Amino acid sequence: MPRYDVYTSVELPAEKKAQLAREVTDLHVALTGAPPSFCRVVFSVVGDGNCFVAGEEQPDASVRGIIRDGRTRENVKQLLEGISEAMHRATGFDRTKIVVSVGQRPAWQVMEGGRVLPSPGDESDWLDADAAVSH
Repeated sequence: MPRYDVYTSVELPAEKKAQLAREVTDLHVALTGAPPSFCRVVFSVVGDGNCFVAGEEQPDASVRGIIRDGRTRENVKQLLEGISEAMHRATGFDRTKIVVSVGQRPAWQVMEGGRVLPSPGDESDWLDADAAVSH
């Protein structure tokens, strides 16, 4: 599950996308303990003329993340700060123009791989059961 949707008004080069995806994944894993295989980073280009702030056109660089519930306020704050910094490095956008949000959703509300996700801390049992089914 965690899913981070990255929106930009310009197409990022493939190497910048890969760099940002690695940084977001590494940060998420370090702060939450979730396996890297759970982390998805998806890029969308909104294009020029499609983002406005206060009625004025503005280039867009934003990330909207949805993660499993149960993370501390400090973990979420560190995710926000780390992702914002990674977006700055990848896009060159001014830090004050980058918007990052992270919402939490109970694991029981998400299905991945045909199974409802485990609560944080129960990943190993979930992954062990998945491995047993695939053999």
